[in-house]
Amino acid sequence: MTALPGLGPVRLDRLLKQVGSAEAGWELGAAGIAREVGLGPAESAELAAAWRPDLGRRMLEQAARHGFRPILRKAVDYPDALLHVELPPLLLWAAGRLPQKEEPVLAMVGTRRATDSGRRLARRVAESLAAAGVGVVSGLAAGIDAACHEGALAGGAPTWGVLATGPGGRYQHGGPALLRRVRESGGLLSEFPPGHEPRKHDFRWRNRLIAALGWATVVVEAPAESGALLTVRAALELERTVLAFPGDPTRPESLGSNRLLRDGGARIVLDAEDVLAALQLETRWNRASAAEEAAALARALANLPRAERRMLEVVAAESRALSGLCEAAGVGVSTGSALLLRLELAGWIRRDASGTYHLGGPARKALGLP
Repeated sequence: MTALPGLGPVRLDRLLKQVGSAEAGWELGAAGIAREVGLGPAESAELAAAWRPDLGRRMLEQAARHGFRPILRKAVDYPDALLHVELPPLLLWAAGRLPQKEEPVLAMVGTRRATDSGRRLARRVAESLAAAGVGVVSGLAAGIDAACHEGALAGGAPTWGVLATGPGGRYQHGGPALLRRVRESGGLLSEFPPGHEPRKHDFRWRNRLIAALGWATVVVEAPAESGALLTVRAALELERTVLAFPGDPTRPESLGSNRLLRDGGARIVLDAEDVLAALQLETRWNRASAAEEAAALARALANLPRAERRMLEVVAAESRALSGLCEAAGVGVSTGSALLLRLELAGWIRRDASGTYHLGGPARKALGLP
């Protein structure tokens, strides 16, 4: 029904409440539907022009060409989690399989215009979560979404993409190869009709489904106006846990996620272990995967800027307060404070209540320390 002009989710929900079922609504025809939902003359004319008696069959055929099948809200395989969102979709289009009710799945989201470090973090965390047996659902956009899907695929867990287009619709996602791999790993899902092209407000509807399918929502990197924050809002409305990684406070790409942490909208996490601990999920890490994670962290450690690496070495030698670390590193307090802040936000170090700096968990793993 949403393939018809002027009949979006809100009006469709109103129509179903008034007539009782999709079948009864369809029998009204274009003029009857326009009357029931209160369309104006221009919208009524647009609806009449688009009306075709065989529209339903044509939609099914178009979806099937792209490997999608319809799932009605009353169907047994309709995801229970989606029944609790604002205006649950009457009809879903799915390719692949849907997450099982008891299958651990996390929503991971962030900005399309991600930094290189943000993409690396997203991929590493998703891969570690996948190694622990946790699936990932995201929006298949470029940037953080794509990195999360890639990490889940590398870690061997299923991943799901929720689309803002309909089956066969064009969208600047992470690429056709990634779309295919996600579909083969877990699946693709959309509430939009075949061929639908995304409009700005469609992402709000898409994001509420991402939030609902995840047991919790993890924000990796998000600017102040990021669509990822719409997913956060939907997750909070569903009373789901929201977790966020802190970012460089001088970079706009981290402003939204940092504000979430400042304002109490999310709990801070620094690595995949923090995510699992926050959700009290059992891990399936073994020695091999732990060794691989340590090797990846060691590579990231080696790629730190020289000044940050030198400051980290000073912290590793002895846990001290700001002035002592700056003196040992041979830098001024202003420079040293900035270096320590960047290392702390990246999770390499932590500061206790007394102001003393210590190595963080990722640094200890990278250095092979207990």
